[in-house]
Amino acid sequence: MSVITMSELQRGVELIHHRGDLAQAQHLRAWLDEVTTRYQDVILPITKEVALSCGLMRAPHPHNPLGKLIAATAKRHRLTVITRNEETSQVCRSRC
Repeated sequence: MSVITMSELQRGVELIHHRGDLAQAQHLRAWLDEVTTRYQDVILPITKEVALSCGLMRAPHPHNPLGKLIAATAKRHRLTVITRNEETSQVCRSRC
């Protein structure tokens, strides 16, 4: 899992909290803490190589920089990206 994915999950928890669903936010926060603790040894950082690859991906398609960071991380580690974002999917098919 990319550190960017962790950030996106945390953002989702905070959005739920800010909309007023405190019980659900607390439940998801506990789940996220468990996931990040359990998988801490395989959370993938943004390295220089990942950052440069992301820059290449963003030149022709500047939108969704976080998705591009996830795609670049996957490329670096030869992993598959699973996403609902069509633009990221297209970039991965052509650049990853």
